Amino acid sequence: MKTTRNFFLLVLFFLGFQASFAQETPSPFRIGFHLRQLGGDFGMGAHADVPTGAKWPILRFAGTWQWMEIPGVQTGFETASYATLRLGAASKSFQIQDRIRAYGEGGLLSVFPSNELSGKDFQLGGYGLFGFEFFASQYGGSALFIELGASSAGNDLDAEPGVPSFGAGFWVGAGLRLAL
Repeated sequence: MKTTRNFFLLVLFFLGFQASFAQETPSPFRIGFHLRQLGGDFGMGAHADVPTGAKWPILRFAGTWQWMEIPGVQTGFETASYATLRLGAASKSFQIQDRIRAYGEGGLLSVFPSNELSGKDFQLGGYGLFGFEFFASQYGGSALFIELGASSAGNDLDAEPGVPSFGAGFWVGAGLRLAL
């Protein structure tokens, strides 16, 4: 019980500390589009940034549709698809120049495979990444971004025979975020 209380007090301390350094203008709600390569599989999707009232952190909801090549009978390969959904918290660590910012993000990632890939309905895992935002006009508004990260969500999926692993590994992403 004492450990739980101490943990709760520590969290409150850090939230109060963070609030004292928060800038006056909160982050805007942003929506966007992204392209991503996850473990060799091409994907595209959409995301939303939900501000938490201060400059840091923001909650990011994203969904991506991924395509991968699997061995085929007639053509040598076929295309199969799967979806990923992620929920994470993104920091806004530091401003590099007037319109460039580095950030980190981590959270939960779910993989929803098609029937050609796995007998399971979904697999939950984690992800982490770092990225750079290049703002169009003002710091904190609309931006282009690039990200590098990794995921562990697809590691336990029982792939069908002949299907390589999917939904896990290194990823590279790029896209656009529009401030609303």
